[in-house]
Amino acid sequence: MMMAVGMLAATSCSDFDDYNSEHIDVIPEGNQTLWKNISDNADLSNFAKLVEKAGYKDALNSSRYFTVWAPLNSAFKTGEVEQFLELDSAKLLKEFVKNHIADRNYPSSGNVVEKVNTLNKKSYFFDGITFGDVALATPNLPSNNGVIHTMQGRVPFLYNVYENLDNITGCDKLVQYFRKYDLTYLDENASIKGPIIEGIQTWIDSVIVKRNEMFLKDLNVKAESEDSSYTMLLPTDNAWDKAVEKIKPCYNYLASFKWQDLSHADIGNKTASDSKMTAALGGVDMKIDASYYTDSLVNRNIVDYIVYNNNESYNSFLKPEVGTTIGDTLLTTRGRKLTNVANVLTTGVGERQKLSNGWAQKVDSLVFFPWETYNPTIKTRNVGRQVAVKEITNWTMEASSLEYANVTLEDPEEEFTWIEATPATLSGKPELDFYLNNLRSATYNIYVVLVADLQKSEDARLPYSLRFDLSYTNESGALQKKTWGDTKNPVMTDPTKVADTISLGEFTFPICYYGINAAPNLKISHTVTSFTQSNRNKYEQILRVANIILRPVEQDKYIATKED
Repeated sequence: MMMAVGMLAATSCSDFDDYNSEHIDVIPEGNQTLWKNISDNADLSNFAKLVEKAGYKDALNSSRYFTVWAPLNSAFKTGEVEQFLELDSAKLLKEFVKNHIADRNYPSSGNVVEKVNTLNKKSYFFDGITFGDVALATPNLPSNNGVIHTMQGRVPFLYNVYENLDNITGCDKLVQYFRKYDLTYLDENASIKGPIIEGIQTWIDSVIVKRNEMFLKDLNVKAESEDSSYTMLLPTDNAWDKAVEKIKPCYNYLASFKWQDLSHADIGNKTASDSKMTAALGGVDMKIDASYYTDSLVNRNIVDYIVYNNNESYNSFLKPEVGTTIGDTLLTTRGRKLTNVANVLTTGVGERQKLSNGWAQKVDSLVFFPWETYNPTIKTRNVGRQVAVKEITNWTMEASSLEYANVTLEDPEEEFTWIEATPATLSGKPELDFYLNNLRSATYNIYVVLVADLQKSEDARLPYSLRFDLSYTNESGALQKKTWGDTKNPVMTDPTKVADTISLGEFTFPICYYGINAAPNLKISHTVTSFTQSNRNKYEQILRVANIILRPVEQDKYIATKED
């Protein structure tokens, strides 16, 4: 009791804070307490033993009003009572005794179906004939602090998504990860107060509640809610280790490195003539806790994709009553879509486990597509620096209005959007540097989508003559440069295309930038020295960029196999 007092620092209102007193429309007929009537009933001797072992007889002797669904002795199979008695009192109390008791009066009368919240916060339907699908034997036995319904069976206890973490085997690494985010507190509304001793409140029945911040705040999972419905994959330790081995190379952080901060004073006022990138240009130091970032993000990229809300339309096929047809997409509680559904759901170990708020399936492998989980495609129009630019404007048009015969887009969208960089002078040659935020240490195919002058007719549109300079950090932490195109061999666009996707090819980034304030950048510049009248008649001057796309090579290879 005194320990419970010390846990009052973090309290919360219970979802099951029904009244702790007799319902106003009930007149008790019995003159004895619930405990007295239970302990005096020879047919309830097993139930009485378990209540006493769980330490709950004083509560049933108190003035608090309860309804008790008491299993008869015949409800227990041979040896079951002994197995229950071997449990520690806290487990016995939660999983058996409180599973058969609720606050307030629930009489057996008429055909009224009620949803009952038992003291252990489980929910069961009571229609006066059955409770949780278990038939009553004798209903409405009165006591002065409640009513007893004897039962022909016992209501099986089911764990919810969160409670199940205490009871799974072979998934220790998963459990250890979630345990770091546990919170424990005393639920005063669900507890029974005892006397105040030396100014300190004691408790006859102290209800200690645990919740998990990872489930609730990060995964958007109400893991303890009995009104929810989820499916959770439980990776075994072997599955966890295999996932770490796959994911970790994409999160190779360096503790100290240089990167080109485009807002840095060294490069803030460069003109078109002196802004060509060098390895040292704008290099600033970056220091992070590399091992923390790697460990944290590798683990998050396992748990972020293993829980699904069964009430989402994408996931409705996960409910057994819907049927056996597997849908083509899963939606995680984090809002990410997974398409490798058949493989994801067929790596199970053993039977799917029914929970009080869904199902759990132990798996020996996590076979999500990398590009849908830990190594996604990166798209950006995030300008970090502009040179010789008067203004940058945003343009949007409906994708359906594009002349698709004259478009090469890597990723068509419902709305086709691009930015336009207008030169500051008639002869100016705009340059744009784009941050490539959140890149992983992985190999990507780099695409740049450039847009023609849509104000001109197709035969009047001009090509771009471009150079691309990539600033990145190597595995030693030093700034490096990679260039595509120059004055002699520029990268040219097709002027007949409304939007032309230029492929710069594969490139491997040695370090990871995800989640930190540093990024590589890609400069787009013209190869002409100046936009004289002659050059303006040959090449497009205004830079129009719809997207810079960095797609993992594994995804492109997969797309190629599907197209074949």
